[in-house]
Amino acid sequence: MVNHVNGTNKLNSTAMDVVKNLTGQNIKDIKRELKSKLSDMLSRGEISKQEIKEVLKYADKDLMKALAAKNHVEYTKEDSNFINEKAKKLLDATGLTLEDLFKAGKLADEDYTINTVKISKEETSWIESGVQSRSELVNIQNELNAKIKANGGNRTLTEKETLQLMKGIGYADGTYKISTAKSVLAGLFPPFNIANAITSWISHGEKDLVSKIREEKPYSSQAGGGDSVINETEAKMKNLFSQGSEIPERPEIIPPESLEIPLDEE
Repeated sequence: MVNHVNGTNKLNSTAMDVVKNLTGQNIKDIKRELKSKLSDMLSRGEISKQEIKEVLKYADKDLMKALAAKNHVEYTKEDSNFINEKAKKLLDATGLTLEDLFKAGKLADEDYTINTVKISKEETSWIESGVQSRSELVNIQNELNAKIKANGGNRTLTEKETLQLMKGIGYADGTYKISTAKSVLAGLFPPFNIANAITSWISHGEKDLVSKIREEKPYSSQAGGGDSVINETEAKMKNLFSQGSEIPERPEIIPPESLEIPLDEE
């Protein structure tokens, strides 16, 4: 059921059709729909329980997140009412269009998930000369700010505003949040650097210690090697949709009680 192609797991065509045609716009709905389809296939003798395990392993949380984001983005292209209010207000304030957002979103690659990496000073100088960075968020931010400037605007989007706009049309946030306190307290052990920890506490203040900062979520497996930032999920999405596909029909609500295959909810 699962073949290893170029170092990346790839399902056979039947299983790929099932996974890539899931229609949900959040992980919960994707799980429910996948479970229902696999249950039907099992009852018809079209799939074994072992093959189901392989499909579920392939369709992990990150892939489900990417599929849900893809569906949301595609539905938003069909119906602009899908954009949320916060993003709509920001869009109006910048003079950008939905078409501008969808064009910039291609810089998030195949997984429809916007990831970030820490940009070095050298890379920053390259970015200023027009070279794309390894940070998808920075690349999208630069693309949108260039569009605003070309339109005669003087507004400059921050990373937070850029992410807000892209999430507004369905793109997923690939960053995760950690407490500032975590990095401050890390100064205590080892090498028991109490002085630095206290200095940091005073300079940040108690309020900032519980604030959130964004960092890239690292992937355990990289496809491509070298300096490539294509992650395993992007590789899976590329495999799934390499032959092209139509936008799935709007999702059908599937009653939970109709599902026969156990699948842990997260």
